[in-house]
Amino acid sequence: MPTLTVTPFDPNEGTSSCLGGALPAQARLRLVGRLMADLCYILFSTSGFMASSIVMSIGLMMVFFIALTGGDLNLLAIGFANLGEHFQSADGAARNAFAEDVKWAFLTLLAIVHLARMPGWFARLWDGLDRGNTNEASVVQ
Repeated sequence: MPTLTVTPFDPNEGTSSCLGGALPAQARLRLVGRLMADLCYILFSTSGFMASSIVMSIGLMMVFFIALTGGDLNLLAIGFANLGEHFQSADGAARNAFAEDVKWAFLTLLAIVHLARMPGWFARLWDGLDRGNTNEASVVQ
């Protein structure tokens, strides 16, 4: 059974423009449905990419601190307790400076993780978008 695939970028014989011409109701619904499905896919994929990158960055920070202590978790806990005590006893300006340094270190690490993962994410995103393929094998992976 042939299907009618109409996109805003494909010229359509018999109409002046795909967006301004008279499209059949089924074609318009199919176009809107495809665009909404692509939008939902992009939003879900982006949120998953961001969440997993944040978790990876936090994990990398923990691996760094564990490597600093030589794998001794008791020493890691003692170091964090010492850091917490010094943070509480510091004045407001020193607290703010330390918090800014930690924030920028985390954001830098997050940017590095994003840049390292982005090419693969773009490829998966592009492969998952519906571009009018009617072949079942290209849609299901």
